[in-house]
Order: sequence, then C-alpha cells, then structure tokens
Amino acid sequence: MQDIHTLAVNFGRFVAERDELHVDEINEEVVEQVTEEFIRQVLKGERPSDEELAQIQVAIEHGLIDGATVNEMEG
Repeated sequence: MQDIHTLAVNFGRFVAERDELHVDEINEEVVEQVTEEFIRQVLKGERPSDEELAQIQVAIEHGLIDGATVNEMEG
C-alpha cells in the first residue's frame, strides 16, 4: 500500500503542476476527478477497496496541495 500511496501523492503533484492549480481551487470535486484519472491511468481501471480508495484520495489531496503550493511560490 505504501507504493500506491507514494504514487498517489506524486500523481497529485503532477496534476497540480500540469493544470497549474492553486490551493484555493482544490476541493472535493477536484480530488474525485483526479482520483478517477489515477484509477484509469495508474491502476489501469482496477477499482481499489473502499479503504484503499479513501487512503488514495487523501494522498492525492496532499499531492495536489504540494503541487499547488509550488505553483503559487513560482508565481
């Protein structure tokens, strides 16, 4: 599970930087959309268990916030 957690955080950072997101733009809807993209692209459509999904969403949110913070610092 640690590997999936790390992948989810990195994926969140990537999406935040790719989409030039700012912290105030990150909400539940954005996290859900990025989670679905993560499931399609990284997990190749395999649905995780509910517990794993919750952990993945938290990891993605952390990654999104990290990436958005970098975007804001870079201007």
